Amino acid sequence: MCGTPTPDDVGMREWAFRELVAQNTNLKTLHHYKLVWSVPIIWQVISDHQLTMIEQGRLRRQFNDQISIMNDAFVDTPFSFYTSDIVYTVNVDWFTGMVHDDTAEEAKGALHRGDNWALNIYLAEVSDLFYGRATFPMDLARDGVDQDGITLDYGSLPGGGNPNGGEGDVLVHEVGHWLGLYHTFQGGCLDDDIFPEVGDGVDDTPAHDLWVSGRECAPSQSCAGLLDAPIHNHMNYTPDSCRDEFTEGQIERMIQQTQLYRCINCM
Repeated sequence: MCGTPTPDDVGMREWAFRELVAQNTNLKTLHHYKLVWSVPIIWQVISDHQLTMIEQGRLRRQFNDQISIMNDAFVDTPFSFYTSDIVYTVNVDWFTGMVHDDTAEEAKGALHRGDNWALNIYLAEVSDLFYGRATFPMDLARDGVDQDGITLDYGSLPGGGNPNGGEGDVLVHEVGHWLGLYHTFQGGCLDDDIFPEVGDGVDDTPAHDLWVSGRECAPSQSCAGLLDAPIHNHMNYTPDSCRDEFTEGQIERMIQQTQLYRCINCM
């Protein structure tokens, strides 16, 4: 489902992030009354043929539906989304090759538009390996802005037809990563010897294993043995129809990550 990889240095990243939060006492919080951020989306439509007007029209309708789904999902957050541009590119190699790191790097390097705050979404045929893959805010310093963004399978758009992933919630999940969230099952129930209790870095998402609550919408046990695994959370792997919430802790993390890494002028 989600192809976003867990960073190898997640413990060090989390330590550095917490240090930055502690040092920056002027960070805005969820309850800041002027906190409203609009994210411009650039749809990078990669295809293996020149799209007809009918095909382009269908995509535009799907984009509109997707924007509505995302704004509904983020309604309790400071974030909203709008279409800034649609870019059409015909490239057979990129169309099916975005599953490979080297091809994705080449395509993004050639196509990316905007700054850290512009969300480039690369549509391609990638469902053989994943429905969506995102970069994290912390990746910007290492990889550069031209490698930033989300790769999304066409079938993950609303009405796209991917099983357990064609209702538009895949992109909600991937945008969560793009704004700094890990999976709720990050780290499972095992403590990291060097960086204990890292998990997903959020206090109000009970730690749990993927195999316990994954792919079912039914009460599931957390690592504490309680039936409180976050099965309704957007950052879990439960079905689209089950996921409908971000916690306050996750929203605060997205706000902090945005100010520290992605939208410095938002501070």
